[in-house]
Amino acid sequence: LNRFDGKVFEVKNSDNTPGLTNNYIHAGIQDNKGNLWFGTGNGLTKLDGKMDRFETYRPFKENFSIEDLSLDKENDLWLVTSNLGIWKYEVKKDKFVNKNSIFTTRQGRKIFITESGQIILSSDEPKLQVFNEETGQLVNVQLESKVKGLPVKVNFITQVESNYVYLGTNQGVYLMNTKNFQTKSVFERLDNQVGLLNVTGIIFGQEQEIYISTSNNGLIA
Repeated sequence: LNRFDGKVFEVKNSDNTPGLTNNYIHAGIQDNKGNLWFGTGNGLTKLDGKMDRFETYRPFKENFSIEDLSLDKENDLWLVTSNLGIWKYEVKKDKFVNKNSIFTTRQGRKIFITESGQIILSSDEPKLQVFNEETGQLVNVQLESKVKGLPVKVNFITQVESNYVYLGTNQGVYLMNTKNFQTKSVFERLDNQVGLLNVTGIIFGQEQEIYISTSNNGLIA
């Protein structure tokens, strides 16, 4: 883990940082109290924003590798693991809850919770699963491939407006309506200009400009 204070980089690892027990950092997020949470190769690590102290949590001692995480409205964390499916960490109770019974797959890739509380899970399957925790409804959302025989894989999910999310995929950017679950490909002009993009991230600038990071064509703005 590298920390940059605006002047220099400071390297944090399991050898020099108590509480940081694994050097594989797969994902990170900040809660509404200023704490930073990291999904690591063996556990959920918290950096206390006030105490500048690391602490790692896991439900058992065996390997608990977290690939992605997201915060819900209660400030609890939903976790995608590489080997043990989907979990929820209830922060106030310091309790891990297995959520594999909700979804039809244990091989998640990315997880994202919308402003309205819908839980979106992507996997290696050519579809998204959207779960409404209040109603218990699970919806499967198919993504239409642009290339025959090539499944769409979602690498990144972010909120655009209250009822819309962008999906960064191995076939460019899709837009999904989180009310009716309709999806469509967007920015297709980029496909024509530079080819099919493998999108790894989408960031909004101060002037609402959009930066698209890719694994095959650099950064596009």
